[in-house]
Amino acid sequence: MKIITAGPKYSDIDVYGGITAYAELLRKQGFEAQAVTTAKLNDSISPIIRVWKVDLAREYTPQPNDTYTLIDVSEPGYFEKFVDLDRVDEIIDHLRGLRIFGRNVSVTMRLLSLSAPPAPKLPKGGNKPGLLIK
Repeated sequence: MKIITAGPKYSDIDVYGGITAYAELLRKQGFEAQAVTTAKLNDSISPIIRVWKVDLAREYTPQPNDTYTLIDVSEPGYFEKFVDLDRVDEIIDHLRGLRIFGRNVSVTMRLLSLSAPPAPKLPKGGNKPGLLIK
């Protein structure tokens, strides 16, 4: 199973949204995935968001075939204690400073924020689905 997680110190809205949404996306694509955090949920996660039904495990026991995707954390000293560095297969973060592994790990540097992105530009002549200009 793919375990989607971050760090144990705290879980802010970026972590909460990132790990739960990415695990859900992977499940929709047919993968076994679970969002896990042992961190305290901080005040950036508003009460209205906390009542949403999300599949978020607060405890986790590692299994031999589990792999780890880390979101919003890229320094090994800040990973959840259960993360086996040899089984990290993906890191999605917006910070540099990846001092890790010396092996092939998919690293995606993205701005992780739940703030709204700029509205896409529509091509001339319409708002037909699939015609967005990136």
